[in-house]
Amino acid sequence: MWKRIIKHSLLTVIGIAIRIPLMASEISIQNESYANMQVQIYTIQSPININKVVIWEGKFDSKGYIHAEIPLKETIKAYIDLGIYQFLFYLDKDQNYTLKLPLFKKQSNNFKNSIYFKRQPYQVGFEKLQHKDSNIAIGEVEYVYRTKCQKYGQQLFYQHSKSRLKKIVASIDSLDDPNNKYLHTFIELKKRELTASVYGYNSLQIVKENLSTLPYEYTHDQYIQYFNTVLNNDLYKLALSTDQKKLFNAINNGNINTIRESLKSCGITNQLIDPYILKGIKDALYSNSFKKKTLLQLINMMTHSENHHTSKDAKDILTNYHEQISKIIKVSPEEVQIDNLHASTIEAPRTKYQYWAFIDLQNGNAKQEIDQLNNLAHNLGKILNVSIVTTKENRTDSLFNNFHGTLIIDHNKTTNLKKKCRVVATPTFVLLNKKFKVVKNNALRPNRGFQEYFLKYYREEYIKEQRSKYRNAQ
Repeated sequence: MWKRIIKHSLLTVIGIAIRIPLMASEISIQNESYANMQVQIYTIQSPININKVVIWEGKFDSKGYIHAEIPLKETIKAYIDLGIYQFLFYLDKDQNYTLKLPLFKKQSNNFKNSIYFKRQPYQVGFEKLQHKDSNIAIGEVEYVYRTKCQKYGQQLFYQHSKSRLKKIVASIDSLDDPNNKYLHTFIELKKRELTASVYGYNSLQIVKENLSTLPYEYTHDQYIQYFNTVLNNDLYKLALSTDQKKLFNAINNGNINTIRESLKSCGITNQLIDPYILKGIKDALYSNSFKKKTLLQLINMMTHSENHHTSKDAKDILTNYHEQISKIIKVSPEEVQIDNLHASTIEAPRTKYQYWAFIDLQNGNAKQEIDQLNNLAHNLGKILNVSIVTTKENRTDSLFNNFHGTLIIDHNKTTNLKKKCRVVATPTFVLLNKKFKVVKNNALRPNRGFQEYFLKYYREEYIKEQRSKYRNAQ
């Protein structure tokens, strides 16, 4: 999309007429703590996969100053990642912005290497802004929305008061500006999100009554939030409903045309069908709702099949998303042997399931993580062996006093468990079956519902074992 914008801008410079002239917004930053650092300004293009699009990149000078000119045809939400912060702000076309950033704070190595690290969102300040600037206008809407929901939360979400909802919607509506398309869409989505929360509609009703009547705003940040909120694991829930057996079978069999037909019969518009399926596939990947190979097959079909209702932007997202999902699905179960571990290693019993925790013992959170693992080992020790996988160099014996689980020393050259389990960052938790085959290499954390997940998995496996024994006995 931004390549097209730059192309249009160049055409304007050489005097060729275009229908939508682009106007450059200018950004200036002065902060010595960022001297000589590389910087990118980006936006997020897709509500389905967080697809970053860099719109400007450069470098602070030796005094911590940058100046950027960015051609725009409409308002966008922009981001800058520096240190521990993710800076957020809105850009209107043909405006000058002087951003005020806090002093630079460096990421620690522990946070940088952790898969759970997220930069801290930071709404930037400005030296001067016009009264109707989107940063001010959207800030006012957010403030009214937040304070009203906090003040009248009981009436809204427990009593489902339609009269109170109507008053709050009117308050938000009063802040609308018909000349600011981005603001108007933002307000419209905020109202619909609140209405859906108050009325407690199921997801399909929301799709029919709300999403399907809106244009699909790929680049609008609030649409990203709204889209992901109302469609949380919705395809799976819809497929499980009593009257959608045809849809469920179509998903399991990877029949994209039948899926599209079933969704259309549910009232979902042609424009929304493929994004709806994509969101459902993304949710299903992490919930084990359907077979991963089938989901990849669906993505392949959607990428290459013709659907004249799917826009070019949606096709670009499908291609990009296909690449991402392919990488996830290629993580296949693999047998991991621990026979050749060092003699000091405690042999993990092969009569139990295995839960391996790859954690950094030098991390300040290590003791807390070990305590959580210890509780898990105490609760499930009869059927699950909980292990901490570490290296000899990384071992801190004082942390393992009264630990109920197993300590596995991973000798990188001889065993390389980290590589075999495809661990790319810490902490990572891996579930293995009794044959030491990886069941899930990104298992839930001990304090994030793993025990409930494992007990369900264990019951299912136990039933399979008993059925197999019964069949073999006959």
